[in-house]
Amino acid sequence: MQRNKLVPVEYEQVKAQLQLALVDYDPVAEIQSGDARCYLFNDTALLLRLEDGELVVVGLTGDAVETSLFLNSAALQVKGIQSIRFHTRRIALKRLLERHGLTVEQRGLDREDYYILGVNCGR
Repeated sequence: MQRNKLVPVEYEQVKAQLQLALVDYDPVAEIQSGDARCYLFNDTALLLRLEDGELVVVGLTGDAVETSLFLNSAALQVKGIQSIRFHTRRIALKRLLERHGLTVEQRGLDREDYYILGVNCGR
């Protein structure tokens, strides 16, 4: 596998990994419609979609170093994104990413009481 590159994969390849992050959310319809796609970034599994210039991390499993590497290189690899958005139950993710040199803003809570975190890509 290529290092530090987003590599497209089929959902079935990363389904077991992503289940920890997706909990009871079933992304099959979103994937089949083409709205979301699965990737590997090194050993990190991701389910991503684009929304109006923002890369939305629907689900992600991996360690903090892999995650911060992904975020640092995502703006270069995905054309047209201005920011990256997470919805997470774990507010500690904000501190974890900041420890790895990222500037993370807390944008509030969504309808399911997940924290909304954003990372500006500097464009």
